[in-house]
Amino acid sequence: MKVGIVGSGVVGSTAAYAMVMRGIGREIVLVDMNTARAQAEADDILHAVPFAEPLQVRAGDYVDLADSRIVIIAAGNGSKAGRDPSATLGTQCRNLQGTGPKILTCAPDAILIVATNPVDMMTHLTARYAAAYGVPSSRVIGSGTLLDTARFRSLLAGHLGVDSRHVHGYVVVNTAIPKC
Repeated sequence: MKVGIVGSGVVGSTAAYAMVMRGIGREIVLVDMNTARAQAEADDILHAVPFAEPLQVRAGDYVDLADSRIVIIAAGNGSKAGRDPSATLGTQCRNLQGTGPKILTCAPDAILIVATNPVDMMTHLTARYAAAYGVPSSRVIGSGTLLDTARFRSLLAGHLGVDSRHVHGYVVVNTAIPKC
């Protein structure tokens, strides 16, 4: 299985590394507008392969996403400590306007996993773009509040002095979806 990752920053490169360590896929392609960074991240992650599962990790361009079963969208400007993720909404919308059509054109059969903040809004916008390309919204998945849920469980477990695997609770956010 081929997995594409658009955005080789912290989130994208960590996702690639985690997939290598878990043996997910047979080929991972990192795409980033900073091609040197994508290449450096791919090289570093590829060096972990001898300690994990055999698979290919490489940098590429949007055309290299062809035949990907999954494309993770992790492209963005990154979060700043203490800043509300929605503060970067305008920039993230413009980024998605540039990357979304390229992804949908090159990997029209892929499942799209959105990890770009603000995740809920970017997932909704990705689904909108997907619909314009004939891709059903059921193939667009957002990581949503998964990270917030993990933080909540971890902090609550620490406060209660229990193993975080025994804490069950979820963070749910209802956000209005703006137009871009």
